[in-house]
Amino acid sequence: MADSTVARRYASALLDLVLPTGELDAVARDLARFGSALADPALRRALVTPLFAGEERSAVLAALLPRLKLHLLATNFLRLLDEKRRFGEVESILDTFARMADDASGRVRVEVSTAEPMSPHIEAELRATLERGLGRKVLLSATVEPALIGGMIARVGSKVYDSTLRTRLENLKLTLLNAQTPAQA
Repeated sequence: MADSTVARRYASALLDLVLPTGELDAVARDLARFGSALADPALRRALVTPLFAGEERSAVLAALLPRLKLHLLATNFLRLLDEKRRFGEVESILDTFARMADDASGRVRVEVSTAEPMSPHIEAELRATLERGLGRKVLLSATVEPALIGGMIARVGSKVYDSTLRTRLENLKLTLLNAQTPAQA
């Protein structure tokens, strides 16, 4: 998802506020928890969609925030977004902040897809290899896609590394179809 200018501005402002406190990980974790809470359709509709008036959204937020027990900076930030009527972009702002927080902490998120679940040993080896190659701490997220047949796909930001058997077979097929046939005698 491309970051909007508004999302970058708000996320950057929060990052500038949080970094000197040393509470970056706590605030990022709590904002991620809030983002996860938005998976509830009723809550999402009440907070993110313009169907509800500002007062109704503020009331829902006022009831929700104490229950979540978020870091004070996260709570105040979410209240500010409500006050500035930016809750329609809250998901984009939270995603942008999470990426900025990872960058500031020297972390990178890597999504790996494999045909079968990885053993803990293979996952640890992959994480160590990626950390050496990327020079950053890797937060690995693994999914299983049986259609891959074998191998894996790793997504690091916008880069995709594909070493699947399916892709290798497709490349071999293309090579064979495009190869010049030898002249017959």
